[in-house]
Amino acid sequence: MWVARGCALCAVVSICLLSGEARAQQTGDKQPVPIAGGQQGGSATAGEFAPVLDSEQRPITAGGFVKTGPVIFKDISKEAGLTVWKHTMGTPQKSYILETIGSGVALLDYDNDGWLDIYIVNGSTEDALTGKTTPPHAALFHNNHDGTFTDVAAKAGVTNDRWGFGVAVGDYDNDGWKDLLMSDGHVYPQADKYNWGTSWKERPMLFHNIGGKRFEPVPAVAGTGLADVIAGRGMAVGDLFNDGKLDAVINVMDGHPVLLRNVSDYHNHWLELKLVGKTPRDAVGATVYLTANGMRQREDVLSGGSYLSSNDPRPHFGLGQATTVEKLEVRWPDGTVESFAVPGVDRILTLTEGTGTAEKIENPASRKE
Repeated sequence: MWVARGCALCAVVSICLLSGEARAQQTGDKQPVPIAGGQQGGSATAGEFAPVLDSEQRPITAGGFVKTGPVIFKDISKEAGLTVWKHTMGTPQKSYILETIGSGVALLDYDNDGWLDIYIVNGSTEDALTGKTTPPHAALFHNNHDGTFTDVAAKAGVTNDRWGFGVAVGDYDNDGWKDLLMSDGHVYPQADKYNWGTSWKERPMLFHNIGGKRFEPVPAVAGTGLADVIAGRGMAVGDLFNDGKLDAVINVMDGHPVLLRNVSDYHNHWLELKLVGKTPRDAVGATVYLTANGMRQREDVLSGGSYLSSNDPRPHFGLGQATTVEKLEVRWPDGTVESFAVPGVDRILTLTEGTGTAEKIENPASRKE
């Protein structure tokens, strides 16, 4: 479990957006500046500047297209099956800043089949919060291995009807199956004044992965981190104390950050890796496959995390009762595939591209409660 270390939160205020009309009045005397030849440009956000348009008089943020060039990304949202789900937050008019801030997304291989799945947190609306309509649901898109995804959130038990923000993936009990931790909070402080069945400050939610088939909510024991009632927003997870247990830090609206230390009484084994690549040196984009006790797991080196957050970049593997690693393979960003021998478990290793040798550079910190 996670235990919180913090104190009371500060008062919260809501901030209105300037209307589009007001913004137009502020900059109405500025003449548009077209971009010649269809070239791409940028936009500045400090001070008052003339509108920047492309060669077809479109705002540069919605234009600036070229006819030829390298094709890097293709939008396959519809073909992949993601357009069956829609994110909802507030009203379409977005009269308040709090209705514009969005929610988190996590990539995880929750069923350990070697393919990344997608979990997306949803927002909500006033009608849903007051019981007039069904709350929007989160989505868990299972990777079908053929370029398509299927939403299995209801089947897996992670629809999460709250107004969500941060979502982080981590095997909190090191059993080899990745769990989900969510940071929630209402966007309107006024929620506390009405009988909506919800509140401005909300407790985090931890879902335990049951063998890659479904998730079960972990009870919020009074006085522990999961019972913290906070206006949570951004959240990141990582092994802060180098003891093989994943901790969490939550950024709280108008409050101090909350540190949830993992003090769970599980004795499963684990392995943590620091990758050092050639290009890039931080190995962002690398994928690690680990096989232990007959089960193959996947971890990816990423540069970001969930909602406005960045997680621990070190791949972390829970090994359950396995005391040895059968196979450890790294696919580096340049496509090179390299195998490493693992000298033991319950440790942090450095894997340097091109060496084939796993070096133990740190000893797990002794716990000091």
